[in-house]
Amino acid sequence: MRRTAWLFGLMCCLAAPPASAADYPAPLLAVNFAGDLVNPPELGILDREIARVPKGRAVVLPFSEETRGHGSHTIAGLWKHLLARLLAASGRRP
Repeated sequence: MRRTAWLFGLMCCLAAPPASAADYPAPLLAVNFAGDLVNPPELGILDREIARVPKGRAVVLPFSEETRGHGSHTIAGLWKHLLARLLAASGRRP
């Protein structure tokens, strides 16, 4: 498995991902959660790999009463404001 395979997993809507994260042309927002035990931010993988994406940005949302560790990605209320900001910056309506 390539080192960047996890990053391309985030790009699930692409039929054919670019050969390298550095070749990805669109803005990419990667969201993680401080309480995530499956993809712990403390490992630094997200920060290291997102730096390779020219228009990439990573956000780690802090632990809170609303977060649920790795399952927090299923709670849109936690990250929908970030998606709205990304869409607005791209010229698309949220």
